[in-house]
This record gives sequence, C-alpha cells and structure tokens, in this order.
Amino acid sequence: MRGFWAIFRLEALALARSKTLAMLFTASAAWTVAAKYLITGDGTAEGFRALYLRYSLGIVFSAVLVCLAAAAAGSISRDRRMKILQLTLVRPVRHFSVALGRIAAMTLSGAAVLAVCAAIAFCIAGRGVQCMHKYEPALEDPVEAAGKLYSQYMADYPDFRERASKLPKRDIMRYLIQHVMNEYETIPPGQTHTWRFPGAGDGASAVRIRLTEMFGRLDAPSGVFAYRGRKGGLGALTGGVATVSLDAAAGSGTENGPSELSFENTGRTGLSLHPRTDLLLLSPAGPQAWNFVRAVIVMACVLVAFVSLGMLLGACLSRSVAVFCVLSLLFVMAVSPSVTESYPDPLEGSKVDRMSLALTDFAASMSAPLNAFDPVSRLEETFCVEWSDVGKAAALNMLLLPFAFSFLAGFVMSRKSTVSL
Repeated sequence: MRGFWAIFRLEALALARSKTLAMLFTASAAWTVAAKYLITGDGTAEGFRALYLRYSLGIVFSAVLVCLAAAAAGSISRDRRMKILQLTLVRPVRHFSVALGRIAAMTLSGAAVLAVCAAIAFCIAGRGVQCMHKYEPALEDPVEAAGKLYSQYMADYPDFRERASKLPKRDIMRYLIQHVMNEYETIPPGQTHTWRFPGAGDGASAVRIRLTEMFGRLDAPSGVFAYRGRKGGLGALTGGVATVSLDAAAGSGTENGPSELSFENTGRTGLSLHPRTDLLLLSPAGPQAWNFVRAVIVMACVLVAFVSLGMLLGACLSRSVAVFCVLSLLFVMAVSPSVTESYPDPLEGSKVDRMSLALTDFAASMSAPLNAFDPVSRLEETFCVEWSDVGKAAALNMLLLPFAFSFLAGFVMSRKSTVSL
C-alpha cells in the first residue's frame, strides 16, 4: 500500500508541475465562461441552457477524456524508453501499484478540472432549475416483440423465409428490433390513447412528448393529457418537443387507471410518435445543484475507465502506437452506436456491408458499458442523474475496470522487465 501512495504522490506532483495540466485547466475554465457569450440558443431559457451545457461542459468533458487517456497511454511507454521505469521498479514497489497509482493521480486531476467547470456551468445555467425523474411507458420488450415478428414472417411470407435462410438470425433480429423501436403510434383526431407507467406514482407532474411528421401540417397539434386526476393541454412545440404540466385543478373525473396516462387528440389531424422513445412522464427530483454533483461523479467514473484503458495500452505498446490506439478506440466508441443505427439493412446489403456491420456491432457491444452513462445529456434535458446510475458507474468503471486493467498492465510490465534483463 505504501508503494501505491508513493507512486500516487509522485505522479500527482509531476502533473501539478507539468504545463499540460495547467493548460488543460485554464483552457477548460476559460471555454466554460466564454461559451455563455458565444452561444445564442433558440430564444428561450430552456434552449439556451441545453445548448450551453452541451457545448461547454460537453466539450470540456470530451477534451479532458481525450487528453488524459492519451497521457496515460504514453506514460509507461515513455518512462520505459527513458529508463525511468526501471529506476522506479528498483524500489520495493509492485508493478500493479505503479499502474494503479498513476491511474488514481490522473483521474483525480481530471476530476478536479471537471468539478471546477461544472461549478461554473451551474452558476451560469443551473441555478433555480429543478431536475426531474423520468419514467418510460411499460411496453412489450423489444426482443420479445421482434421474436414474435420473426415467427410471424417465417410462417406467413415464403420470400422472407428464403432470404432469411441465407443470413444469420442475429442480423435479422437486429433489424426487427430496430423496426420495433421505430414503430409509429398514430392518434387520429377525436380519439384517445393510453399508456401505462407503473413506476411513476403520484408525484408525476409533467409529460414530455416528441412528435414526428410535423412537416406540412396546416394547424398546430392540440390535445389533453390526463394522469391520476390531473390534466394538461398540449401547447407550442420547440423543435418538435413539448413539456406539458399536469394541473390538479384542471382534472376532474378522469376514468384512467391508477398508472395510466391518456392523451385525447383534439386537433384536426392525426399525431404520430414513437412511444418507446418519444413519451416520458416526469416528476420533481430536487434542485439541479445535487444533479451536477452526481453528474461530476459519473464523469469521473467514465474518466477513470478510459485512463485505465490507456495505461494498459501504454504498458503493452510503444508510446506512439499506444496513443494512436487509444485515440482510435475513443473515436470508434463514440461513433459506433450511430453508425449501427444508420447502416444499411443487413437483408439488403452486400457481403462487404454485412462484414462491416458485424465489426461495428462488435465495437458497439464492447464499448456499451463505457457509453451507458451520459451525464451531460441528462443535465441538458434537466433529467435526474439517478443514484442508481452513480452506483453502477462506480462499481464498473471505478472499482472493476481500474483494478483489472492495472493487474494486466502490471503483468505486462513484469514480463517486459524480465525479458529486458
């Protein structure tokens, strides 16, 4: 344990004395302040807040992630080339402690930068704002729904059976799952649709809805939401999105079930939405200040995972190759989910397309644990960063991955030092 603290202290002092960390801190804080005057928004306070947090704190988080992951990737390989690592390992210090101590020092340095920038962002766009718990409608599991579609198509459509026999079932299921997720629900004029929200309870006070197919409409959408005796009218939309407050005084005699949200379309044209992604029930979760604190903790957890990955690559590869690999991995992890969604249909693509899709799916699945936590988007939309998300991020990214990658990095360093001797 003394070896870990010694490495941690030495790395922290080296980072404090380096110009890189000072420049990163100064540039991040300056950009967080300057973004207030460079971003105009859409004329509303909500629009400015969302754009400001996305392009101030979001850019700072990405910059800190890239800089420290690249620094970790070059740390051990640089010291090995300069013979500094050999001098460090002469002392009674384990290879595991060398990697873990450096990971801890770099993570705390990056977390300090993120905490300061988050405090600045809160003072500019977070004061007086309430964050909200979000609840999604209880719908059939997409995998189960896709399985039913697969069985139905195989039984009813001979052409589908013939084409499906030439492709792996997982490719067909991926397409059907995407089809289920993108399935529209259309509400004709004068009709009422209902959705169940079993986890919302009595505290729900607003509905957030995103409407599709808004182009070419001759009149504004209108309708009434009702939930547990409270009602709210659908008004103006900003970018196709509206947040409707539910007023207890306006609701009377609703016939909905205890966990049902209903919407009556009072307009002259039908409304279309994806209920799996476009409909949320909201309840107050407290001031935004604590939400920023939880978001910084989650960002620090994501940061430690990428720094640990960079440290492992630095132990295995040369400095230039390790830095290139970690930057490439960051890029692939960032774009793979969107590429997977927009890639050609595997039933229509060529063999090269299907091979590329398989590689992209593999990259997306491998990076899914690291991409699962996106605290900046939660702050943009005033959604609550739940303590359960903080616990999951801490368990995976702050406890499991750093120790696993440090152990592997220490093993590689011990093998390389033995070979060099």
